[in-house]
Amino acid sequence: MHLYKLLIFDWEGCLVQLGAKAELSDGVEEFLKKLHSDGVKLAIVTNGGTAQFDRPAEFAALKPLFATIITAHDVERSKPHPEGIEKILTQLDLTPDDALMVGDTERDIMAGRTAGLDTALYLPDQNAASYQDKDIGQLDPTYTFRSFAELKSLILV
Repeated sequence: MHLYKLLIFDWEGCLVQLGAKAELSDGVEEFLKKLHSDGVKLAIVTNGGTAQFDRPAEFAALKPLFATIITAHDVERSKPHPEGIEKILTQLDLTPDDALMVGDTERDIMAGRTAGLDTALYLPDQNAASYQDKDIGQLDPTYTFRSFAELKSLILV
């Protein structure tokens, strides 16, 4: 059983790593499929536009798993403002207590906290170097995790 009915993800840097080649983050595909098969709703809130979902190609097979995707074009105020998260909750008829915001930046965590959600800060090796312990303490995410397998273990009850 999962602690949450809905997981809201940031796109770039969280689900997808953009570099010389855009690719899904390690373990994301299995994690998303497992959540979806367990009946957990999935959503994306991103400050980017819709064109970014053309990369990587592997995402095309995963896109149907998401109940909704909110981009910068769908809101007046992007993250760290909670408008995109609030819009997702309204569309899916859920409350902040039902959801977890998962992201890799301060603006993701701030948006989630302002909307009243628990938050999970993704700190893979390439991101961890940009955060110091005091920074993480100030952000005060509900969870920090280095892999999607770790997040899975944190949100299962």
